[in-house]
Amino acid sequence: MVVGDLNAKHQELGFRVTNAHGLALKTLVEDLGLEIRSSSEPNHIDSRGGQDWLGLALVSPGMLNWVSNTILLPDIGSDHLPLLHELREPVPQRAPGYFDLRSGSWANLERFMASRLPSLLVGNTCANIRELEALDNGINAALSDYMRDNFKQNPVQGQAHSTLPYRVLNKIRFKRRLSRLRDKCVYQENRVWFRGWISRLQREIRREIREHESSRWERACQRVDPRFPDFWKQLKSLSGRGEAKSVRLKRSDGTLASDPVEVADIFSAHLNNISGTDGSQFVETSSFVTIQEVLSWDKRCQLDISRVDAGEVSEREILAAISRSKNTAAGLDRIPMSIFKKAPPLLITALQVLFSDLG
Repeated sequence: MVVGDLNAKHQELGFRVTNAHGLALKTLVEDLGLEIRSSSEPNHIDSRGGQDWLGLALVSPGMLNWVSNTILLPDIGSDHLPLLHELREPVPQRAPGYFDLRSGSWANLERFMASRLPSLLVGNTCANIRELEALDNGINAALSDYMRDNFKQNPVQGQAHSTLPYRVLNKIRFKRRLSRLRDKCVYQENRVWFRGWISRLQREIRREIREHESSRWERACQRVDPRFPDFWKQLKSLSGRGEAKSVRLKRSDGTLASDPVEVADIFSAHLNNISGTDGSQFVETSSFVTIQEVLSWDKRCQLDISRVDAGEVSEREILAAISRSKNTAAGLDRIPMSIFKKAPPLLITALQVLFSDLG
């Protein structure tokens, strides 16, 4: 591949200096048998005299024997960079075929590349194919970094109810932009490259959204106070299923327990048998898997439990039990607070019944 100023300004507009260099580079490219493509804009950022016509010339490995010297100059102009990708041969999972020239500042792009290229340049020549490939990969990585960072300068204005941070919204916007660029690609190889990048970005977005939701949930847990009248409503909403209105518990023979006291007895005995301790003191992690197997939700057989049916529930005692579940003192592996994030509502209700019965 050969990179340089091949746009209309240098080829056709009659500039005495740069046009001559453009024609010379055009002839060089034609002699090497490469297809000529030009960038539409911008024509140029600034002029650097005789050095301006050629910012970078790379010769593909198959043409290494055609030239005596591979030219590497550190002063790559901004409009050379699109040509770097326009002139390269399509390679699967590599750089895109073009840039969206309206998406960013060319001056920023030029400064960014100037800061990255010195560490990539081997010297004035590339001695072998490996050095050429290393330089090529380094330039691709630098351009990819710039494209991603550049979109962060234009934050997405999310909807009023959106609670996602700007960094996530910007990645979502960037992913949409990449999808549009992918749809415009002519070469299938470039489409493959875009799909790989979009997939990686989607995984990052999902991971950050999960982390953000987990952080919000933990902060919400810290605000739960037993002194609030809606303490149980808050606790049940944090279980991820909303307010619990039904509970069901199976007996050892598979039939359904219907009496609230019987539910509490089975639940308490089940904890005691597994953990070997008083279920009212703490719940061990090993118990939770079996508890999930015993407790299940079935809309066909529901037992409504109200505060009257459950008796006087000690909210202070329930909160103390939850607090103790976060304590790992004395080598006890207790259920962390996070289990309530995905716990079914009936587990919260069963705790209510359990502590009401034991109290």
